[in-house]
Amino acid sequence: MAVDLALLDLEQTRGNASISRFSRRIAITIAIVSLLAAVVGWLQNQANTQAGNAAQQAQAHAIEAADATVRAREQQFASLDTWVLGLEGRVTVANLASEIAFAPADQQATLQAARAAATAQADRTATLSGLDLTANDGPRTDASLIWAKLSSATRDRFRIEAVQDADNELANAWGRQTASYNAILAIVAVALYLLGLSLTLDVRRAKALLSVAGVALAVFAGGWTAVQAGSQPTLAPAAAADAYADGMVALAAASSQQDYSAAAAAFTKAIDTRPTFARAYANRGTAQLAAASPEQAFGGQYITLIPDAALAAAAADYEQAMTLGLDDTQVIWNLGAVRFHQALRGNPSLLDDSIRFSNQAVARSSDNPVPWFNLAIALLAAGRVDEAQTTYSGAIARVIWSDVGAQTPRGYAGLQMSMISSALTGLEVLRAAKPDLAKAIDAIQAEIVWSVGKGTVDPSPDTGAAVDGLAVDVFPSFLQWRGNLTGTTKDSTLATLWWYRGTDETVWSEIPTMSAAAVTPGANAAGAANTHFGIALFTGITHPARCLPSGTYRVDLYADGTKIGTAESNSPTTYTAFAARDIGAAFCHPANWTVSTDSTLGLSAIAAGPDGDRGAGVIHLAQPSGGDDATVLRGVLDLVQGELGRRLGQTLTPASGGDVKGPVMSLPGLQRGIRYASGSLVLSAAIDTDGSAYATWVYGPNEWFTSGDWAWVNTSFRRLE
Repeated sequence: MAVDLALLDLEQTRGNASISRFSRRIAITIAIVSLLAAVVGWLQNQANTQAGNAAQQAQAHAIEAADATVRAREQQFASLDTWVLGLEGRVTVANLASEIAFAPADQQATLQAARAAATAQADRTATLSGLDLTANDGPRTDASLIWAKLSSATRDRFRIEAVQDADNELANAWGRQTASYNAILAIVAVALYLLGLSLTLDVRRAKALLSVAGVALAVFAGGWTAVQAGSQPTLAPAAAADAYADGMVALAAASSQQDYSAAAAAFTKAIDTRPTFARAYANRGTAQLAAASPEQAFGGQYITLIPDAALAAAAADYEQAMTLGLDDTQVIWNLGAVRFHQALRGNPSLLDDSIRFSNQAVARSSDNPVPWFNLAIALLAAGRVDEAQTTYSGAIARVIWSDVGAQTPRGYAGLQMSMISSALTGLEVLRAAKPDLAKAIDAIQAEIVWSVGKGTVDPSPDTGAAVDGLAVDVFPSFLQWRGNLTGTTKDSTLATLWWYRGTDETVWSEIPTMSAAAVTPGANAAGAANTHFGIALFTGITHPARCLPSGTYRVDLYADGTKIGTAESNSPTTYTAFAARDIGAAFCHPANWTVSTDSTLGLSAIAAGPDGDRGAGVIHLAQPSGGDDATVLRGVLDLVQGELGRRLGQTLTPASGGDVKGPVMSLPGLQRGIRYASGSLVLSAAIDTDGSAYATWVYGPNEWFTSGDWAWVNTSFRRLE
């Protein structure tokens, strides 16, 4: 019995020793885990401090961006005001030039001296504006370059906003670090609890299980801490903000596909430098859509015709922007529109996405008709015709009224036309993809045109109007329809929709700058044939000035909401615009012509062919000599004829038959045919509504005149609006 007791004592001693070793190990582990908790707490505090610092920096940059916005606006207005003063100086120079042209010989020297002084003053003022008036591609030819120059003043604001965005992103990243450390501390606390609990239990298996779980959690917490500590957030490089600012300035001033491509390239640079830049993705998506659309040639505000590659690229950018946390209504409705086009091109399942995104955009921007139109066409494409028609009615109401509830008229026909133009083109895209919807599409297009033209959502009447012999004439600077219009009254609402289809395109795009939902046709006094006509100007109203591109043009004529006729015609040649805004005139010329050095700011604009054997020009005489209009016009023709004879080094002989009355730059004027040794010249003059006079001319070799190509240039002269 004594032996048995001895053995029992020995076994108990060994057990106590084992427990003692276990306790020591757990105690050491608890100490280590406690140290880990202290480290995590310190890291948490550091992360919290960094988050606060980044948030403060973001707030400071927000204030700085607001200041930069004010400074940029002041700089823009100062530069613009100085530029306007420079133009006023050019007007003074032009007035003196006109006086010199008609002044007696004894006053010439005085007037010449006054003109030289005024020119020097205008030059100094132009220099202060920072705009080069003498550049061939400067503001005298392209008004958009003025805005491009002024837009550059906003670059600092966009740069600061990009830095602010990076600060916010950094603050959020540190905030996520803080949250991670909070989670780690919670895990450490559980680990410590399990380790401590393992010391209190007598059951060996339970002690082992709790200790293993505690150690595992501690190891996991330590590993997570190491990962977090080794991947601390850093501020995005400043180069990303610089590239983003360049892209925003380019996007704000863009007026062509090339301009939008440059903006997209700048945003790509920003993204390459900062891959998490959500706004850069969003703006690159928009720039890529605009850069790929042929509709940019017509200066519309909205685009609809977009190639597949651009759709895919823009969709990817919009999705990435949203994935990165950008919650922007414009991005949502753009993605809805993109999904519609993708659905029509082999991905019908995306139509549900289009409807979903467009519904979200409508909910967020209920007064804007564009997301309503996007939703309506997606519903129509899905075959939900009744819902689509109801939604179209809602969109039309928002085009007519800026506040539907109060029925406050929007009151800007150009903006209204731009809004419905995109919707009309979208319906043509849908027609091409789903011909079975043609009848519904025709009815909706007619409803849009009637309602916007009349300013009502009431159904259109059937007045029985008709047109026979409808035809289209295409000129470089304008379009014209003509036909025998019958059945209309003074209360009738006539609308013209102009469409364009490029040589490589299959879908018609509506031209908002030339179309009108309510027009008054002209009456042709020539006789029974083509009793009415309508002219849609282009070169004089687009910014920057453009001439119509080659392709096919179509007119749809509506009377009181009913489409009564359609006609089309081709234009084989694209001309280049020369817009001399300093004299308020523009014309179109062959692409290989260049601006002549004989052009004089504030007085004349001249372009010539590469061989110098042909050319065209316009002169603005602010104060022609007195007398009746016919006398003034003949005096202007004589004056310009003499000057052209000297410049060409030719003897100019007026053709038999004398001066002929006719429209010149949409003004009543006179035209004179002239012969010289190797060619012909057509000289025209008209008096503007302010009493000033314009003279235009086109000259070239006889074979050029025989071909008739000169007439394309001669009919293109336009006053700028």
